[in-house]
Amino acid sequence: HFPDRQGYFHHLVKHIKESDKVAFNAAGDGDEHLATEDSFKTDQELVDFVSADYDFTIDANLISTLTKAHEPAAVVSSFETKILMQAGRAPFFYHTPLLTSQPMRVRYFPSDAAHSPNFLKDTLAQLEDKKPKYIFIENVFLQDIYPATYNDSHKNVLTIVGYIRQNYVPIKKGQYLTAMEIGATHRIPN
Repeated sequence: HFPDRQGYFHHLVKHIKESDKVAFNAAGDGDEHLATEDSFKTDQELVDFVSADYDFTIDANLISTLTKAHEPAAVVSSFETKILMQAGRAPFFYHTPLLTSQPMRVRYFPSDAAHSPNFLKDTLAQLEDKKPKYIFIENVFLQDIYPATYNDSHKNVLTIVGYIRQNYVPIKKGQYLTAMEIGATHRIPN
């Protein structure tokens, strides 16, 4: 256990202030399902919770149906690596992973995983040069209102998401991801 006696599970996200949270999470609701080890009566309950909460089959199928097996997929998600592995696709982005990992049900934007001073410039240049037909983005990024603190703490993420939202149209929803298409004329309803 950590000093707060709350355990290790979800310890990185359970103390995020409400004022730093957005209205909905990647699942599209406000239920964060944050838990600690004490939330489970047995180890099997914990295993079942993790297995269900980190199953990305629906999103992997969305990617598989819209992209060809040999083409890399542009995924903007906390779990892009796991989702791409489930979908059988290579990553599109040079900087992989693009974001830090956090539970998909947290009502907070994941941070960028920038390990290079050229992270933002490279990512935007790659999007502009290669223009993937589809980008699969976490639903959490598709809301218009976010805390003002994000302008500093999530500047790179906001810039990348802003580029995507300006140039791509949402066409199909998965569980945690929405498929965005460049130049699409049809749009899924909110």
